[in-house]
Amino acid sequence: MKKPAATSIKKVNPELSFVSHEETPRGRWLTSYNYFDVEPLDYYAGKIRGIQIVKQLCDYVKTHGCNGAHLEAMVVDALGLRAPGRGGGMPLMRVGKKTKDNVLSGVLEQFEEALKFLAKNARYAEYFDRQIAKLQDEEKAIAEHYAKRQLAINARVKATKAAKRATQTAAPASTKPRSRAGEAVAA
Repeated sequence: MKKPAATSIKKVNPELSFVSHEETPRGRWLTSYNYFDVEPLDYYAGKIRGIQIVKQLCDYVKTHGCNGAHLEAMVVDALGLRAPGRGGGMPLMRVGKKTKDNVLSGVLEQFEEALKFLAKNARYAEYFDRQIAKLQDEEKAIAEHYAKRQLAINARVKATKAAKRATQTAAPASTKPRSRAGEAVAA
């Protein structure tokens, strides 16, 4: 008799809220990692969430160094560049083979180094807080702009409809049938 498969339990890293993994109910046998476990968001909420993620990464790197930050794995998961048959976050690097993925790996390695430098030497928390406030203000301004624009459109539509009604009631409709060219047809 075969045992039923145990369902996995999703666990989120407490310091990196966008990193999750799955375990068996007994806490064994890691089934998968997701280094970019985020929900789909609209434009401004998504940008704000992205800034929060970078801020969490800086906090993590400042506390622990880059071990465990897995910046490259995060980008690989975010862009869906996972190699077939590999677990979450495994890059598509090919040693001894010419690929664009190797170039991406070099770029991401330098971003990781820049992140380490930022976390150690900059006042990033204030900067990211200002960026989030700026985006929230921009989102509010854009929403107000579109609301005013919609009101103007609605006013123009109402005016057009009122003008059309006025012309229809002012000129009596002709009872003579018309041709396609608009000329009156003799009955």
